[in-house]
Amino acid sequence: MRYCLVLGICWICSIHNGAVHWETIGQEISTPAQFDVSTREEVTDITTTSYVECSNSQSNCKILNDTLNICADVPHAVILCQGYCHLCNAVNGNWSEWTKWGTCDVTCGNGTKIRSRKCDNPAPSHGGGYCVGASEDIDFCSKHKCPVHGSWGTWSDWSNCSKECGPGLRNRTRRCDHPEPSADGNHCFGASINYEVCGQQECTDVPMILFRVRSPSHIYTSQGANIVFSIIDINEGRGYDAESGQFRAPVNGTYSFIAQYCVAEQGFAQIELVKDGSSLQKGGIMASLTRHCADLHAMVFLHRGERVWIRSTFATHFSESLLAWSTFSGALYYV
Repeated sequence: MRYCLVLGICWICSIHNGAVHWETIGQEISTPAQFDVSTREEVTDITTTSYVECSNSQSNCKILNDTLNICADVPHAVILCQGYCHLCNAVNGNWSEWTKWGTCDVTCGNGTKIRSRKCDNPAPSHGGGYCVGASEDIDFCSKHKCPVHGSWGTWSDWSNCSKECGPGLRNRTRRCDHPEPSADGNHCFGASINYEVCGQQECTDVPMILFRVRSPSHIYTSQGANIVFSIIDINEGRGYDAESGQFRAPVNGTYSFIAQYCVAEQGFAQIELVKDGSSLQKGGIMASLTRHCADLHAMVFLHRGERVWIRSTFATHFSESLLAWSTFSGALYYV
């Protein structure tokens, strides 16, 4: 809404949320710095009006108030119509000092902190204006790096079934690497391996897998040497290899192995049953007048292709006679 008054000053007036906002066109009204709302700089002295006497700088204050309600616009009323609007004792508000910064709103990582101030130094009174600016100030803050808690990666593929027929087990695994926990983070909860039943196909008859060999190819063996037997009595299933001295499982199943070893009079021997390089059973003997043979026995589940053989763990002198043989035998017990 626009008004042109008799003093030659043209006014534009608008009302927002009950507050009066106005400006002049053709004659600029000078506004003291304490009422400048375009800057966030603090004002050092806006507590009282700075006029020597309480008077009106405009002679048409009644018209201004009737048409524009100037007395409700305290900052301008103090300038133009201080006396008419009864603002001679007006005290404008002034900010107190900022409080100390509050605590950071996070315990780790990046966050924010707040400080505040009050419009009470002094508080506005007798129609004086409220402090200009914000009562709160926000700043960024930073704490130590947050811990990284572990989370499971995806499950691996299922392994092969432990049985070729009948009920068996298979498993799958997962790793705590999605992401890996930091030194102060939590490890993943739950199992890293999962099992399920597999192989429901009914088993047929247990195949015949049986071997027995005797007479070491060398009666003297050094420590760590594999013992190869020269005479094959039985090799059903063709699991024993005469060149390497190793038995290779033709099918998955539980196997039983026996080794008998005999030494010369007053001789000494130490041997072991080995599965793919890992010891299954160890033994030793020192010959006497009444005893110069000993034996080893082991039962083990083998997957197809896994191997078992005999290895010397000490330099050994084997003995052969019609009454005492050094032998190596094995058989499939269960599938």
